[in-house]
Amino acid sequence: MSDVVVVGAGVGGLAGAIACAAAGHRVVVLEGAGEAGGKLGRARVEGVEIDTGPSVLTLPHVFDDLLALAGAPPLQTERPARWFRYEFADGAAVEIGNGLAGALNGVRSSLGRKAADQLESYLARARVTWEVAGPRFVFGGAPGLKSLASASPRELAAIRPFTTLWQTIEESIDDPRLRAILARFATYAGSDVRRAPAVLSTIAWVELGLGGFGVRGGMYRLAERLVSAARGLGVEFHFGAQVESLLIDRGAARGAVLRSGERVYGAAVLCNAESSVSLGALLPQALRRPVAGERSWSGRCAVLRVPPRDRAAHEVRFPADYLREMEDLSAGRAPPDPALYLCAPRVAHGASGFADGSEALFAMTNAPAGSEDVAWTLSAEDGARVVWERGPAALAMQFPGSEGALYGLASHSWRTAFQRPRNRVAHIRGLYLAGGSAHPGAGLPLAASSGLRAAESLCADLRPRRALWATLGAALPLAPSAQEPR
Repeated sequence: MSDVVVVGAGVGGLAGAIACAAAGHRVVVLEGAGEAGGKLGRARVEGVEIDTGPSVLTLPHVFDDLLALAGAPPLQTERPARWFRYEFADGAAVEIGNGLAGALNGVRSSLGRKAADQLESYLARARVTWEVAGPRFVFGGAPGLKSLASASPRELAAIRPFTTLWQTIEESIDDPRLRAILARFATYAGSDVRRAPAVLSTIAWVELGLGGFGVRGGMYRLAERLVSAARGLGVEFHFGAQVESLLIDRGAARGAVLRSGERVYGAAVLCNAESSVSLGALLPQALRRPVAGERSWSGRCAVLRVPPRDRAAHEVRFPADYLREMEDLSAGRAPPDPALYLCAPRVAHGASGFADGSEALFAMTNAPAGSEDVAWTLSAEDGARVVWERGPAALAMQFPGSEGALYGLASHSWRTAFQRPRNRVAHIRGLYLAGGSAHPGAGLPLAASSGLRAAESLCADLRPRRALWATLGAALPLAPSAQEPR
């Protein structure tokens, strides 16, 4: 029997497993798929490994600190100089470099000094928002109305809880192309910029101000490194172990039941499934709780085999009316002319291409969660051939309970931060939640933070029980193997 049973080996579950094991707990991880990573996935196509999930790494120190818990070296990252190229329907293009100076220089050379100055002011305010909101909403415990009420006037002014992201962009930026570039950061949370809270301006600061990274060899190397670090701490992994339900005994989580009928016992459970599943289908009917809030958007993804050429690491091609796309998605309609995102893994991550010299190009458009899969029809560039694709329906099947949503709950209100399920489940002792659908939300560093917050609560709750058993063991004639909960 283990101290901690982790259900799901996504980034949140891996982070939680490492933290619990580093604290001295025996940890077993149950993963229904054949390998770890969750939405940080990969596929093998025509002899080449391709990433099928996130393609940009921010805040790499989160993972370096996590690996350090296991005594493992930091990630090997890439920082491409040609970071993003943005193309517009009128033929204009903006290419920016990596980091604040690269972003400002790129905008200045393409859109002029006024646009660059406005971007610099916008990012300066976004930085202040990040310095207030980061510790409070990302790296701290789940927020509540009490924490909002306790915020100082300066903090509230920085967070602007009742202002939308689009309002802050309109107030700050005149050039419609720069507005579109900044509006796109709302889609990192699968959300409509017109409804997303102003605090999401922090995403622009984190990527443009602090800089974006690739993971050397491909994004999936991150999952491999986390698994290796966890195993170095003695974490036990079981792949193909599909969890049917959680074991609940007298109001406390005590393990999991696999579809095979096998039971895996533990003193606590850290669940890295979709929160709607962790609080729903995995629990007895009387203990289930609905997850309030609106689902984020999904995506239609493809990998294209293309002739090699000189290119930026990432590219976005905007439609003539970007806000119309937001309207369609919020109404549950697939936009007829969506923005197209492209990632070149060779440039972004130093990843290998095909044997004949052609390279893989990851392509994605936003789509409504719950929509049907359709064949990829967008022509990204001449000579492209689709070698892999996945739509919302396939995502929904791969990640039960997600309905195909990529980012958990959409950030369409200041209330979302308070609606998102907390890492410690209040009504079931010993049950903790991690992953992009729990606090603090989606994105690689946030998912890792969710695992750390869940592990922090779990370890704090187990420690008093261990102390009690140690006291009892000193007073009672118990066998050594029975002197602590198992």
